[in-house]
Order: sequence, then C-alpha cells, then structure tokens
Amino acid sequence: SATKVASAGTAIDIPLAHKDELYIRSHYDAITFCVPDGPRPDELLICVAAATGGRVHERVGGMTTAELEAAQAAG
Repeated sequence: SATKVASAGTAIDIPLAHKDELYIRSHYDAITFCVPDGPRPDELLICVAAATGGRVHERVGGMTTAELEAAQAAG
C-alpha cells in the first residue's frame, strides 16, 4: 500500500495489484501521479490507475498467475 499526506501539487503513489487475487506478487507496483496546480480547495481529485500485466522479470516469488489460473480451472 502507499500512503501520503501532503499539500496540493504533491506527487501521489497509486498502488497496483492483480485484478483477481491480491497475493499475486508479480503484479505489485505503483504509479506516481501529480497534478502540479491542484486540486484547488473547491475541487476533488479522483485518480484511477491500470496496467496491462505484471512486472517484467519479477523476483518476489509467491503464487504465479499460471498457478492462479490452474486453481480456478480446477474449481
């Protein structure tokens, strides 16, 4: 997870994970996002982040996407 308390214009980190299972560690990542002039006092900033896959050459171990798909197929 990523947590930050700061003033307007500070870069924030949006955590990413696998879409079906949180514990697929190959998909742990974060995207840094910044709106230099906002949000203003009367504005609300909503950020959405997505990726097309996991990290390239991940080294963190744990369950893989292939193992998840096999478990889902087995029922």
